[in-house]
Amino acid sequence: MIRAGLVALLLVCWGCSAAPAELDAQAPDPVARTPDASPHDGLSPDAVPPRDAASDGGAPFDLAVQDAQAVVPVAWLALGDSYTIGESVPAEGRWPVQLAERLNAAGVPVRPPQIIARTGWSVAQLLAAVAAEDPRGPFAMVTLLIGVNDQFRGGTAEAYTEAFTGALAEAIGRAGGRACRVVVLSIPDYGYTPFGARDQARTSAALDAFNAINRAQTAAAGAHYVDVTPISRRGLAEPALVAADGLHPSTAQYAEWAAAALPVAQEALRSCP
Repeated sequence: MIRAGLVALLLVCWGCSAAPAELDAQAPDPVARTPDASPHDGLSPDAVPPRDAASDGGAPFDLAVQDAQAVVPVAWLALGDSYTIGESVPAEGRWPVQLAERLNAAGVPVRPPQIIARTGWSVAQLLAAVAAEDPRGPFAMVTLLIGVNDQFRGGTAEAYTEAFTGALAEAIGRAGGRACRVVVLSIPDYGYTPFGARDQARTSAALDAFNAINRAQTAAAGAHYVDVTPISRRGLAEPALVAADGLHPSTAQYAEWAAAALPVAQEALRSCP
C-alpha cells in the first residue's frame, strides 16, 4: 500500500515538471519576433506608423518590440560641384553634412549623405560622374546644386537651360521618379567674394539669369527650391562667410544654407507620398 502511494506521488510530480517544458515550446520567442531590419528602410519617416504611447503598458517585452520597429534613417543623395563637396572647408562643414545633422536633431532620421560632387564640375561633368558611379537607392531625397562652372566658363543661358533640364531629370530619376523628393539649391554669387569682386556686376547678372532658369524648371517639375544666393551676397560685408581661399563659402555660410534648407527638406521627406 505504501509502495503504491509512492508511485502515484512520483507520477504526479513528474507531470508537474513536464508541463512548463511544453508551455515554453509553444510560447512565442521574443528574439524570433524581432526583425533584423525594418521593412521601412528607404521610405519616408511618415511611412512608419507612430508608436501609441497608450499601448506601451510599461512591459519590457512590448517596449523591446516597439523599439525594434523604430524608424530606420533614410538614404539621400547630394549632387553638385565645389559648393556641395565643400571646397576649402572640413568634411563636417559641408552643407549636406550640416543639413543631415539638423534633420536628425529635428527628429527626421537620415543617414550621412552620399555625395557626388567635385570642384570645377560643369553640368555635363556631373551627369557623366553620376552615370559612371550609378548610385543605388532607393533615395528618400536628392539635392541638386549645379551651374556655376558653366557660367564661369562663358556658357550661355540657352546652353544652361538644356543642360539643367537633364540634371533635374537625373535627380528626379534617382529619387524614384518623385519630383517632390528633389531639393534644388540656387547658385551662390561669387561676385560677393574677394576673388569675384572685380567683376561683380557682370557675374551677378549672369548668375541671376542662370538661377531664373533653374528656379523655373524646378517649379515646373514640382520639385523644391532653396534660394541661398542672398546669403552669399553678404560675403563682402561679412568676411566670416567666405572661406580662407577668398572664393568659396565658409563653414559658417554653409550652416546658414543648411538652416534655410531644413524646412524644405523636412517637407520633402515627410509630405511627399
